[in-house]
Amino acid sequence: MLKKRIDSMGEYMDKLIDKLGLYDIWTTIYPGGVFLILIKTLYRFMSTLQDVLLGIDGAAARFLLICRANIYVPDPLQELLVFFVLSYVTGSVLHEMGSMFKHRVLYRAGKPTDFLLDSSGGLFSGGEVKRLRAVYRELTGTSVNDGNKEDLALRSRELFHVMNTTLQIRKVSGQYVKLNVIHNTCLTMSVALILNFGVVLLFDLEFLVLGRYDWILPTISIVVALGIGIVVLIKRSTKYYNYWVRNIVLAYLEMDREGSIKAEKHTDIILEEDEP
Repeated sequence: MLKKRIDSMGEYMDKLIDKLGLYDIWTTIYPGGVFLILIKTLYRFMSTLQDVLLGIDGAAARFLLICRANIYVPDPLQELLVFFVLSYVTGSVLHEMGSMFKHRVLYRAGKPTDFLLDSSGGLFSGGEVKRLRAVYRELTGTSVNDGNKEDLALRSRELFHVMNTTLQIRKVSGQYVKLNVIHNTCLTMSVALILNFGVVLLFDLEFLVLGRYDWILPTISIVVALGIGIVVLIKRSTKYYNYWVRNIVLAYLEMDREGSIKAEKHTDIILEEDEP
């Protein structure tokens, strides 16, 4: 009876994972779970810090006090299921915050998809941009205007949308999906660390107001670790975003060079967002 319940639960989890998909697991559930564990651990550590410090002497011991922190882990099955649901909801919120951070901060001057027809973006060489312009002219029957940066960005996004859609139809884009997944996972994780970084700073501000500078010392290692993590994750996110865009574009150009893509006129290209 117990074995049958375990088997049925395993089948249910397999179906659930298949339904959620790789993208949801890595860009919402995983970052959400990490955020919940980290925020609970840090809050418990910071809120009990003053009591723990009473039995510790020495600057080095206080600085490395974070090593003694107990990581929060859900234990009972019911708590684990609730944690799973909360991770998905929290991860979805973090993902949306990451999207806002991406558009309003990281790529305020333009995303990689805005520079397919503009060599000033640095993502494509002058020769590649020249070839991309020829492809755009062949697809739409129109030329680009170098004097209008906004128009160049718009037409670049249009071209990327056509390329990505073409590869999806031909079932070629799937091999590059993991690059986009890594990009979004790192971006969402960086937002989770930024929020935890803010929580630690709020505690430090309270300690500063109270004049307890000795309480701030043990948190320096946490601030440094979170800061390094944020920088590394943001750099990896931008790097894999560039990889994804370049791979999609170069794969399309290679197929076009081999003649496997039949050039058609697209005078009514619909602009859509190809990446979350």
